[in-house]
Amino acid sequence: MLIAGTILVSIYLLYPTVLLVGMVIAKYRITHYNVDNRPFVSVVVAAHNHQSEIERFLTALLQQKYDVSRFEIILVDDGSTDLTLSRAQEIARCHPNRLTVLENQANRGKSRKKSALALGIQSARGEWIALTDADTTPPASWLQALAEHMHPQTVLIAGYSPQQSHTSTWWSDFLVTDSLASAFVAAGTISWNFGVTCTGRNLAYRRQEFCQIGGFAATPDTLSGDDDFILQKIAKSGKGKLVYAFTPASHIPATGPATIGKFLAQKQRHLSAGKKYSRFSQFNYAVFHLCNLLLIGAGLYGLGGNIHLFILLPIKALIDVIAISVFCRLLGSRLSLRGWLLWEIGFPLVHLLAAPKSFFGRVRWKSDDSNVSTPT
Repeated sequence: MLIAGTILVSIYLLYPTVLLVGMVIAKYRITHYNVDNRPFVSVVVAAHNHQSEIERFLTALLQQKYDVSRFEIILVDDGSTDLTLSRAQEIARCHPNRLTVLENQANRGKSRKKSALALGIQSARGEWIALTDADTTPPASWLQALAEHMHPQTVLIAGYSPQQSHTSTWWSDFLVTDSLASAFVAAGTISWNFGVTCTGRNLAYRRQEFCQIGGFAATPDTLSGDDDFILQKIAKSGKGKLVYAFTPASHIPATGPATIGKFLAQKQRHLSAGKKYSRFSQFNYAVFHLCNLLLIGAGLYGLGGNIHLFILLPIKALIDVIAISVFCRLLGSRLSLRGWLLWEIGFPLVHLLAAPKSFFGRVRWKSDDSNVSTPT
């Protein structure tokens, strides 16, 4: 039993160790590009029913410290049923040379957001495409921070985008910690120039590379995971370097799901994309989550009096908190102890609840008014 526990802990420890080593090497090898040679960047955003947020969001983009002659904003309204389109058009009339508003009439495939982004990228003039979401608040330093990584050999830059709540501090702490855990995997794999996952709330890639891999048309027809699949295809092409932007100036806070139910629905969409991952990625995700559940199960079983089993639980928790704490230092962020405790308890429960429907059920798109309901 002791040998089995030691093997289990060793396998579990291997994953964060490999990812952290990659992150540390990558972070301290990063050389910032001379932003005097600024590339032209097209910020492309798909918006659906964001009338209460669109003015704040577009104002944040228009106030970027990046040279105003070197970037454009393309917002594509994706079938909004509220005032998102009209409010965006009103703002665009005040900034005719900087902001373009398009209306997506197509809905090809399961993800209408994908077709909206494709329309925006098709209209873009930039050498680089930068993506974010309309429910985020990009800091004024965002584009400038990304541009410092736009070396001639770099083809993709991913960044950190913590989800937050504006109504509950404990729920916000949980969402931020969950965002850290997801970003940990993204940063670690990207640091090894291996594409697995990223967030479209903070992402940039060369338009030429996007076109050469076939764009969204070459990705699986799924409700979620478009950004993951673009990352994976660009990485697989082997034509350039992948970079993770650690600097706080590049972080984009976002509004997270307001309730546990909406959070579970979001997780179901995200996890459903895993069915289209490579066998190698699926295997490693499966091994990690299996080790996670076995360590928890053995630790809880040990509460009956088996100290050798029970000790696996605090060992697992210690590995988790050290790994995420080190990652926070690399990001220049902070880890909430309350958020970590809530996440440590909630993480396995969330996956146990979300995974079955993600892989074997029917997953809906996030909008309440969407009539998209597809087998996945």
